[in-house]
Amino acid sequence: MGEAKKRGSFEERKKQALELKSHKENESALIQQREKEEQEILGVKLLAFAKSRLESSKPRLFQFTKSIEDSLISKNYFAALIMALTLPDICCSLEDENRRTSGKKYARWFEKYVGHHYISHLGLDQAKTTFLSGEECFALRCSYLHKGTNNIEDEKIIKDYESKSVKIEFMAEMNSDCLKLNNILLLKLEAFCYRIIEGVNNWLQDSKGNSRITSHMREIPKIHTEGFSPIPGVFIGG
Repeated sequence: MGEAKKRGSFEERKKQALELKSHKENESALIQQREKEEQEILGVKLLAFAKSRLESSKPRLFQFTKSIEDSLISKNYFAALIMALTLPDICCSLEDENRRTSGKKYARWFEKYVGHHYISHLGLDQAKTTFLSGEECFALRCSYLHKGTNNIEDEKIIKDYESKSVKIEFMAEMNSDCLKLNNILLLKLEAFCYRIIEGVNNWLQDSKGNSRITSHMREIPKIHTEGFSPIPGVFIGG
């Protein structure tokens, strides 16, 4: 009887020991799992932080030019065109001490960085022909963005402009870059957008070392698509 009781007590202690061991193993596994998850979360935060630092080192205008490129790839043509028409305005405002722009500034910027693509020398006398001037592009920008129309003849900036286009049409995947029929100008959409991007890139090169532009560039907002730190020690998302 005493031996049986001792064996029973031994089996019970053995069972308890195994249960305790299993409990400790489960607890250890849970701790390891939590540590792994914390490491993964930390890794995501560090990667987001690194990406944020990398992005912050690039001119924020690149997010706009990339938006144009992505829109062209997805054939979201209106989005590409509206962003392209807006970029000269943004560049002009970045240059200005008070972040102000104007039609004259827009036209000068366009003619310096884009307009040469729309000038040809035609005929036997190689007469200079301007298909799209800076003033006309600004008029188009105003009509498209504020009225949703491509009719530019009533825009103030070209009121007294000779040989102006009445309407500017865009066509995707057109063979020619530009074509003028009477007073209607037809432009290849992709070429126009990529020339604006090229103009922005050249303007950025010319603006290197300009502290005012560098300072104003930081004010350009971002649309965050993943976790980020709006202030030190605070992480949002992820």
